[in-house]
Amino acid sequence: MVLFDIGMDGGDQENDGELLAESEEIPYECGPRQKYSILFYEPIPLQANRWYVAWAKISGPSSDCGSGGQGMVTAEDQVMFYFKSSKRSNNGSDVNAGQIPQLLYRIITPENQTSSRQRDRIEPVYILKREFSRTVTKECFQSLISLLQWSWNTLKATLNDATTTQALFEVERLIYISRASLRLLKIYTNEIYPNQVGKKTPAESVRLAECIGEVRALLHQILSDSVPSNTKSKGKTRPTKSPTVGNTKATTTILEECHRAFVACYHAFYPTAYLKWTCLCELLSEIDREQGESTKDRLLAAVLAALCSPSVRLRCTFPILNNIMDSTDSIKRQLSPSDNTGLLMINSTESHQYPILVEQISYKSQVESSGKEVLNWSFRDVLERLLDLILVPVKKNLCSKKTQSREELVLFCSYLLGRVVAELAAQSNGNEDELQAACGRLMYTTPSRFTRVNQTRSWNTGNGSPDAICFSVDRSGIAIAGVGIYGGVGMYDYELELLDDQNNTGNDPSHTQRWSSLDFTRGSFGPDDCVNDIVELKFDKPVPIKENVKYAIRLRNRGGRTSNGDGGLSVVKGPDGTTFTFTACSLSFNGTTQTRGQIPHILYYSNPQDSDGQHTSKAMAEVQAKKCALAMTTTIIQRSNEIFALAREKAEEVVITAILGNAPFVTTLLPLVMAHISSLATSDPRSGVQLLTLIQETLPHIAALNLLSTMGSSEISQDSELQSHLPASTTTSHHYTWLESDHPYKPATVSHYKVTFPKTVQWISIEFTPECGTAQPEDYLQLYIPSVISPLTRIRTLENAPLRWPVLRKMSNVPSQWPQNAVVLPGNEVIFSLETASDYMRNDRAVTYGFKCLVIGYDWTSAGNGLRNLEIELSFLGGACAASLMKRNLALPPVSNEEVEEDLELMQETAKRIFSVHSTLLGRGFALASPPTVSQALDGILPFSATFAQYREKSKRTQQNQI
Repeated sequence: MVLFDIGMDGGDQENDGELLAESEEIPYECGPRQKYSILFYEPIPLQANRWYVAWAKISGPSSDCGSGGQGMVTAEDQVMFYFKSSKRSNNGSDVNAGQIPQLLYRIITPENQTSSRQRDRIEPVYILKREFSRTVTKECFQSLISLLQWSWNTLKATLNDATTTQALFEVERLIYISRASLRLLKIYTNEIYPNQVGKKTPAESVRLAECIGEVRALLHQILSDSVPSNTKSKGKTRPTKSPTVGNTKATTTILEECHRAFVACYHAFYPTAYLKWTCLCELLSEIDREQGESTKDRLLAAVLAALCSPSVRLRCTFPILNNIMDSTDSIKRQLSPSDNTGLLMINSTESHQYPILVEQISYKSQVESSGKEVLNWSFRDVLERLLDLILVPVKKNLCSKKTQSREELVLFCSYLLGRVVAELAAQSNGNEDELQAACGRLMYTTPSRFTRVNQTRSWNTGNGSPDAICFSVDRSGIAIAGVGIYGGVGMYDYELELLDDQNNTGNDPSHTQRWSSLDFTRGSFGPDDCVNDIVELKFDKPVPIKENVKYAIRLRNRGGRTSNGDGGLSVVKGPDGTTFTFTACSLSFNGTTQTRGQIPHILYYSNPQDSDGQHTSKAMAEVQAKKCALAMTTTIIQRSNEIFALAREKAEEVVITAILGNAPFVTTLLPLVMAHISSLATSDPRSGVQLLTLIQETLPHIAALNLLSTMGSSEISQDSELQSHLPASTTTSHHYTWLESDHPYKPATVSHYKVTFPKTVQWISIEFTPECGTAQPEDYLQLYIPSVISPLTRIRTLENAPLRWPVLRKMSNVPSQWPQNAVVLPGNEVIFSLETASDYMRNDRAVTYGFKCLVIGYDWTSAGNGLRNLEIELSFLGGACAASLMKRNLALPPVSNEEVEEDLELMQETAKRIFSVHSTLLGRGFALASPPTVSQALDGILPFSATFAQYREKSKRTQQNQI
């Protein structure tokens, strides 16, 4: 027997190869239809993906041979062997027939691997996988905490002496240790206490919860430490290699990593709304309101950045809709972690996934704040201090005073206030389904739609073949959160989708073409996520559905076999009384039907608005949110007007554009507030009038400052020799154009329409009119934009690169395909391609309008143009308010509750009777002292003259005497 190594090619390119092993002549005896095993003296190690030749020279009588050979064989331990014919064979053996039917082999393992050194049998061997790397213990946390504490303290102590090369190397090592420790603490904290609880709630322990409190205390200390910003250098050094610059960079790197870790773990550090609120109040109480600065600016910036996270519902966290955060006397007394008094710090409406963590963190927070003044602040107090942090530094700059305010702190303050206004505006408009789900609304689970479960795990997932079921509900106010499906042994990858079929009226067999996706999610799960062979899969957010409309749940699952249900029911009733009706779905191709298969449960939220009490409470909450949003907007704008007025006074002393042009309250806060409050201004006349009044007070300041800056820049540019080469400055107006096709459009044609704006335009918005539409699916409109390939990615040749990219979907005879809102596209050019076929439908009632749209081009704004952009925002908001007040179908709000309850028919009859009797008296109109203002008209107040008022009182007394 001989074994050759012929390399990577093999097969037709077989070479002589390298001799690996050779045996001596071995005599053997073998009976008919039997096989004899011949071994080398020692096993020969082989490498994967290389070709070898097994050569055997046999002398003796004729023997049996094999036939029907295979080119690939998979062994029991999943090792795959590939076979080819060899040119060394000269007796007929090849891949199809001949000798050498088997290869004898063993897999190299630490137990059978031949090695010259003696292996330590006690040394453990771990497989590096997620479960091993994410296993967290108390000792792990304590080691990282000690390591981080040591590295941070050592770094601070060695900063002043870090001038030699060896010292700089030590500083680099300390930075690496600190950053690695912070990242591991962030990963481990989110591993045991994830922000979004998934399918399975992690197990809690008191020891791990105590470690979270220690991590929070250490990050507090790092972010609150006063890091030396100015060090003394020994000897002469180059300015570019100053130790001060290097040390500042070193500490900044660690502080930025600490900031990211604190923000990522904020939900575990402060698991309740009360803890979040009190932490913010304590930090804001330490700021200097006159200077607009804080001694713990880094820590405060981290807290504000964490509060800006989308997972934090500020309307539920802050006491915005009431005066102060509820804190009873039992909370203020000394707590003990051994009892459950820490749970009293939880709002009764809150539900928490980690009760042990809440208890431990609440106790630790109470101990840390012992001896401090209890701050019963309202949101107004917090708002004023946040505005101080934003506006006081700008005021000091206008007065030519130095300020040490951190730019990121001011920016996070602006983002936080903008988010509060956004949530209040959304609630006042009734758009709060997901907010209610996050603020205490209970999630329900339907009973299983199967009467029995087949637990033999015989259901084949079909490697992604879809299982689907249709359902409908009998009431409104239902939001689908997810479903329950059957699991099994091993890991599974799933795709879950919710679809609706609102276009299908009746039993249309072709309704599979009309399904539209509402939400989609994907992920994986394993046996640990299953409870009684069922795992809960949730969408990213609840999806509201309508009553008596057919919906479908489609599941694509990849993995081993699972359990399934049998004996399905057509109708099940949820815990809140909602009736779910199930029917077979044409999207199911893996066997799930109404009677058997997958998807036994549906997870949903219920918020019925049937009762008058619930409707009234919801309306009152919307009114309260509207008042809070307007009051907050008024405060922000009034405080900003003070800065604008001061800027106009200091216009001759300082450069206004350099200070206000890049100020966060001009570039971030006010634009965000204007954008979020616009929906409220256009939907409510009172709010629109109030905002118009605020704009009337603010816009003159902004316009005057822009004029001053334009005049100053023009005077400077007159002295410049390059004035003739500079492009014309853009104004505050945009580029507009109306584009429309023929009405009706021509059949069997292709029409291209091209809109090109100047190169200063960087993005385009398109708004289609409601009349847009085509007669048949073959007539459609497609939008294209020029393809722009980055110079860094010019790997493809220009021949393969497309000249234009299609954007949006094709818009044809389905009304839902046409955008109902404005569409924003990048660049300064867009092409409309209207492609039509011959009119084969011959439908006289079909829509042959084509399209009509408004195209607006927006200039790119450079740095320092914050005032110009703000003027655009204010002008747009003012125009939107005025347009909403001039609508023909404007519904004025009622003056009082009594007015709503009056009988309208009786009012009309009384008005007709009075007009028929006193028509001559009322011919000249009311005797008004002055024309009523918009506010007086909305409030139902008419400024009657004194004479008319006396006459009206006299008429009332006369009518009473007659009665």
